[in-house]
Amino acid sequence: MSGQSNSVDPFLGKWETEIASPMGKFPVSVEFTSQDGQLVGNAKQGEDTFTFHPTIDGDKLKWSMKITKPMSISLNFVVSVDGDNMKGEAKAGFFVSSKLTGHRVLS
Repeated sequence: MSGQSNSVDPFLGKWETEIASPMGKFPVSVEFTSQDGQLVGNAKQGEDTFTFHPTIDGDKLKWSMKITKPMSISLNFVVSVDGDNMKGEAKAGFFVSSKLTGHRVLS
């Protein structure tokens, strides 16, 4: 669907993000690509790499992924994009939501 393709466009590309959690700040590199019309995400934090399949809800992008460091836990993300800036939150289990900020990496 061309509507689906257009709705992924603002999110496509490489992003440098930072999650400000109660345990400290964690830099995370994220890349969103379109494969067969579906949005696919890849995140790298330290030596760990994660692949996930986000969904678009209006102007927000949502996804979940399980991390193992600093502890094994599932994170739920909700972000929005304004041009080359990303903002949102990451929620880890019963912990408070952590602020996520980032910017697009321009080639």
